[in-house]
Amino acid sequence: MGTGGGGTGGTAPQTQADCLVGWQGSSCDTCTGADAPDAGASCAEVLDCFAANHCGPASCHYCEAPDAGVSDRAVELERQVFACKCGAL
Repeated sequence: MGTGGGGTGGTAPQTQADCLVGWQGSSCDTCTGADAPDAGASCAEVLDCFAANHCGPASCHYCEAPDAGVSDRAVELERQVFACKCGAL
């Protein structure tokens, strides 16, 4: 029955996911054309995981898990995109 916690536009996780809309091809996109093509693909998968799960690096660490095949470079790239599109991590 409550309306959720603070903010101006829905719950924090939804707002976080919404900020990623249109990341690919934007001026924030460091994944596409990355210096390491496999890192670029993994970076895109991580960002898509965040968007699909309405979360970000702070709450969806499983999206960037090394056992999921995500390299350190991919994490570095997706965090750059996330910070650019969504603000602080």
